Amino acid sequence: MHCTIVWASKGGSGKTTTTGNLAAALALTGYDVVVVDADPDGDLSHLFGIPESDPLVIRLQHLITDPGIFPPTAAVPVPLPAGSGTLRVLACDQQLEQAIVALGENDYTDLRRILDTFEDHTDLCLIDVPGARGPFVTAAFRAADSILLPIQPGDFERSAVHRALAQADTDAGYELPALGVAFVNTPLRSRALREHHLELTDAGIHVLQPHVRRASSVLRDPTRGGPAVISTPKSPVASDYRELAAAVIDRILRLGDQ
Repeated sequence: MHCTIVWASKGGSGKTTTTGNLAAALALTGYDVVVVDADPDGDLSHLFGIPESDPLVIRLQHLITDPGIFPPTAAVPVPLPAGSGTLRVLACDQQLEQAIVALGENDYTDLRRILDTFEDHTDLCLIDVPGARGPFVTAAFRAADSILLPIQPGDFERSAVHRALAQADTDAGYELPALGVAFVNTPLRSRALREHHLELTDAGIHVLQPHVRRASSVLRDPTRGGPAVISTPKSPVASDYRELAAAVIDRILRLGDQ
């Protein structure tokens, strides 16, 4: 199982929407995917229609504080068309904050322990984390095999990419491979996009293609009906995410060959 943290060291970068759409696109392609909501805001769980008030859902904070729970039993399955792979969600809510002490006591390795139980029956894992550095970001880095950076073009985003890559190596404890930068919620033709793309390429940072276009439906209500690749599969933005998912797989395979 290959595990990727989706992070950009900046709030509002589109990481949650990207995580959900990529996970769904990969599962629809035939992969068995688990997606982890490690952000106490619980937005990824909401994106997949998992209500915060449902007492029957075993959430990430329960798995961290109670090692006796077998994590795969907590994963919420997402219905997909016949012929697809599988998609399961490890949900959370604001109570995840209560697991911070337990994370620190175990040197932020609990998420790795949890994901190890999926190893034999899962191809890919994507982890959604808060925008700001903190204990859940550190735990995700220590569980991840690579980092994907979703951003929009701009001056603040340029510095955020370099900051995120440096932080990845610090928190992971080794040089964490980067799948690359994914421009999301982005006008497909703009001077800022061209300049930012060129600057990243000159710095030796891989830029994934295609760029995901701006979609008013995603911006207006990103949780309505779930990720765009499921709720509006024929939309241009859903097509973008499916192509981006294929590029992510290609990068994972290339990194495995190095």
